[in-house]
Amino acid sequence: MFSRKRLTIFFIVVLMTAVGFSAFAQAVATDLIGVTITVDAIALIKVSGSDLTFAVESPGAAAAGELPVVNDSNTPTYIQYTSVVASGARKIDVKASAALPAGLKLNIRAGTPTGHGGVGTPVAGGVMVDSTGPTTDQTIITGISSCATGSGGTQGPAIYYTLSIDEATFGSLTTAGASGITLTYTLTANS
Repeated sequence: MFSRKRLTIFFIVVLMTAVGFSAFAQAVATDLIGVTITVDAIALIKVSGSDLTFAVESPGAAAAGELPVVNDSNTPTYIQYTSVVASGARKIDVKASAALPAGLKLNIRAGTPTGHGGVGTPVAGGVMVDSTGPTTDQTIITGISSCATGSGGTQGPAIYYTLSIDEATFGSLTTAGASGITLTYTLTANS
């Protein structure tokens, strides 16, 4: 059997080995390494969807005396955008290339945006273009920070268009109105 002296030496060797392993486990090496991360500001936007056609038509013989009826495909278009900002927010403005013919008005309204990050908030009720214009920028989505809406054809906010009769200027409606109007969307910094 083990003698007392051998047992003591055995425990001392085990203890020193444990302390030695413990000392190795505690060793820490440090070094200072610099890491630089650069994030560039990004502002990208595109619109997907088909051209829209609206027709002002007769309300029908049974509805004689009623205002004409506006027919349209009422298919929304979609806006996809990527935004990276250091601070502050961006917005999306829409601008018509021309005023509408007298007697008509076009409401442009954004739906709730899809995506990741601060995709923004649609302006309640949308914006209106009529015979007096405006042919200036009107804000349709506000509060956009760093975000990405997705790039699929139906991602981002849906944009709905509603053409209606403007009763205030209907007396000036003619069949020789504008044949085409282009809408331009711009992603820009809030001013």
